[in-house]
Amino acid sequence: MPFLRWPILAGLAVAGLAVVGLAAQSPGPQPTIDPRLYTGLAWRNVGPFRGGRVSAASGAIGQPGVFYAGYPGGGVWKTTSAGTTWVPVFDSIRNVSSIGALEVAPSDPNVVYVGTGDMITAGTIEQGNGVYKST
Repeated sequence: MPFLRWPILAGLAVAGLAVVGLAAQSPGPQPTIDPRLYTGLAWRNVGPFRGGRVSAASGAIGQPGVFYAGYPGGGVWKTTSAGTTWVPVFDSIRNVSSIGALEVAPSDPNVVYVGTGDMITAGTIEQGNGVYKST
């Protein structure tokens, strides 16, 4: 008797919608946050000043504020000011700009390894040509 199943299924569907409706209701008034807690905060852009996603990042051990960021189509950038300003440091390499890995050597913060190429994301592959080591 398949025709008897429809009323049961319809009743379950209505009950399910009622539960979803109850779950979506607000739990009540939300507490407000004291605005004085925000007085010490100031807006700043931490750059680098380019769009896109970062594919690799690394900091230098023993050098506070020194960080490197690698981009799938934008090379490597360095900050010595904890992100206030950034400078490109991979521009001398002309045959590849896609960065997929980046690491500062733990033994020497002046040695940076950069793996070129990028993982498959958004259906595209940015080819690289190997690993670079700063000298």
